[in-house]
Amino acid sequence: MSEKQDPIIIKRYSSRRLYNTATSTYVTTDDIAELVRQNIDLQIIDSKTGEDITRNILLQIISEQERDNETVLPINILKDVIRAYNTQAESMLPDFLEQSFQLYKEQQEQILSGLSKNIPPAIPGMNMTDWQNTQRHLLDTMFGGWMGKTEKKSTEDAPEKTEPSSAGETPVTEESDLDEIKKQLAALQTKIANM
Repeated sequence: MSEKQDPIIIKRYSSRRLYNTATSTYVTTDDIAELVRQNIDLQIIDSKTGEDITRNILLQIISEQERDNETVLPINILKDVIRAYNTQAESMLPDFLEQSFQLYKEQQEQILSGLSKNIPPAIPGMNMTDWQNTQRHLLDTMFGGWMGKTEKKSTEDAPEKTEPSSAGETPVTEESDLDEIKKQLAALQTKIANM
């Protein structure tokens, strides 16, 4: 088994110039974005303090790409992420996003594999629209109760608010939203694993 290589170290100097220590060259944020696209592990540190500023630079890259009309993140998602800070969702959001993106990558690979073989997408009974609706429902369910997107119950005696699930299953109550998300993610992962 091959050993995992150490990440490439990129230093940011006080002039805000970025220096790739592996190639001994100055680089731009576009160069860093390309390294990320190539799945090359990297770490960006402040040359003066030694602080790890990788997250800051990656957020800067995302911001620059969004600004240049290469929009990937819808405004509603950006608002939901901002709302997640300092709420109960803050501790759960990183894991949820990581699992969602892992599922997205696996499905993308399956779809691209299917397209290259000139066959339909590899998730039986689920087309791209169904998948998008499922993802949208998962996000709405995840953030709805914490972000104020769903209406609050007016009294304790009021009936529970329900919403239909994307797969036509029984309605999901606010109290069981997290369990429903877990079930749907597990079901999608099972479908992918069984292909």
